Amino acid sequence: MGSRLFRRWSCRARSKLLPLTDRVALAAEKGGFETRSPLPRKVGEREKPRSSMALLHTFYLEHLGPPAGPPMQPPMPGLSISTALLGVDDYLTLFREVGGPIGWDGRTEMARDDLAAFLANPKTQIFVLNITGARAGFCEFSSADAPESEIVYFGLIPPAQGQKLGPYLLDYALRAHWKQHAPQRVWLHTDEWDGPRAVDTYKRAGFRVFGERRLDEDATYRDYRAARDALTAGQPDA
Repeated sequence: MGSRLFRRWSCRARSKLLPLTDRVALAAEKGGFETRSPLPRKVGEREKPRSSMALLHTFYLEHLGPPAGPPMQPPMPGLSISTALLGVDDYLTLFREVGGPIGWDGRTEMARDDLAAFLANPKTQIFVLNITGARAGFCEFSSADAPESEIVYFGLIPPAQGQKLGPYLLDYALRAHWKQHAPQRVWLHTDEWDGPRAVDTYKRAGFRVFGERRLDEDATYRDYRAARDALTAGQPDA
């Protein structure tokens, strides 16, 4: 176990010295990035310390119309964004690489058939950012509650962060999703686990905060949605 862990950390340390495109390629070759927390046990829940009862400051944001102004230009050469259907293994690999380091909840415990059906559902739309052909992040929409859409997951693999790639992917995905689905609104929630810049990133993309809650860190996806419904109905913030 110790030697395996050393090799994984050694790979990460060496990759930081390489150009971004090489770091992404190296990560794909080595099978992804080390995660800092166990994979989640249930869809809609994070795997967190069971002894903690901390409350997470959670923000609810909404986007009420297609992005204004011209689309963002690619911040570097070699970028492409695809919406081709991902297979289960490819999706889970990308999900772990993006979400593992920040303790995302996930779909890893879904039955393979259920996950395959979810990915093939026309109400699911996933935009995948590629750097010279290697997957580097994704933005996942669900229109299960049409006419509203939700951004369920959005993020980049660690080497792709801090390169203005997140705002570019978000801008592209929002424009395409509004054009193709014409939702009444696009909403999402984010909290302290997602990093200090998350809310500002969404605001710059045209989102506005429509409510805040302090939710238990063991809150389920159903809890997050219940809080969303309460805020949408005009109940005061907690």
